[in-house]
Amino acid sequence: MLAAQIATIKALMLRGAPEDLRVSFLLLDSTVETLMVRAIDYEILANGLTEESAFSRYDAVAIDLRDVNQLNKARDLGPWNYLNLQLSKTQVAQIDRNFTSKIQMLIWLGLVPSEFEVIVNRLHDYRNEIYHRDHIRDGALRATVQLYALVTAKFLAWLPPRYMGNSGDTAAAVNDIKERLATEAPAALDPSLANVTDMFKLQELMAAHLVAGVAEEARSIPGLLASLVQQRLELVRDLLADMSSFFSGREPNSEMDIIRMLYSDDPFETTEARLRRKIPVTHKVLARWDLFPEQIEREVDEMAAFAALAKFEDEFENFENLVMEAHRAMEQEVDRQIEDWKLNR
Repeated sequence: MLAAQIATIKALMLRGAPEDLRVSFLLLDSTVETLMVRAIDYEILANGLTEESAFSRYDAVAIDLRDVNQLNKARDLGPWNYLNLQLSKTQVAQIDRNFTSKIQMLIWLGLVPSEFEVIVNRLHDYRNEIYHRDHIRDGALRATVQLYALVTAKFLAWLPPRYMGNSGDTAAAVNDIKERLATEAPAALDPSLANVTDMFKLQELMAAHLVAGVAEEARSIPGLLASLVQQRLELVRDLLADMSSFFSGREPNSEMDIIRMLYSDDPFETTEARLRRKIPVTHKVLARWDLFPEQIEREVDEMAAFAALAKFEDEFENFENLVMEAHRAMEQEVDRQIEDWKLNR
């Protein structure tokens, strides 16, 4: 199944139309989640990490998924699977249904680097936007597909199969997978993988196939992401300026005055009361956001650039949505006033 999925993803990426890239993104997310589920199921069973699978006589020690050093500290005390580290039933249920909990489990196990939590979570958020709203940020689709392909290749390397079923004809199975991946010239793949016969190395072949030709183009990702962030900052500033013009002559209408109005739930609140109100977006916050494009562009690694983008979006998106909703409401009010004027002239 994985080989068929990887072959389909790469074919869609090579076609490159927006609809192909959207489907490839969904399949990349599915591939990563499949790899995570398979690895977690094996680790829980093999190491007795639940009450049902435990094989230690010692008292249970609760697993804290946010303590990434817990496992190393346990290993320092002796063979860690004899310490009876256990997930609660609530944790098992969360891991089963929650994408973030799966990543946290793999980080706790030491199978995925901790810095990838924010990256993969944000990519999964993008997947939800595509799947549920058929939307992804303008201009970012190709870059995020390339990035998710690079991430998926890493997961294929980090989470290899721990065991294999015996179909009776391993050579035929290997050849079938190779044929599925033969949509590009074999020279584009790592030469050391050209004659793979070991079933446990087939994921390396899949990873090499997936990212062949991607890494070079991906070098432009930091600059592209920086440009997109700059455009979003400028758009929000333009919308604030537009609202400032709308209120000109009727209210204090500087950029910060408009921002204070956005955070007021009282339409009759006085200007003095608004000035006293503490709000989450200040001159200092705006200045910090303005630095993000340069910070992202300076990153030489596309993963670090995307992590910086994720940090920016975590801080900025609620405010961005608030501004856009207020501007839409203002436009509706302008349209209403125009219609009233037409009726009464």
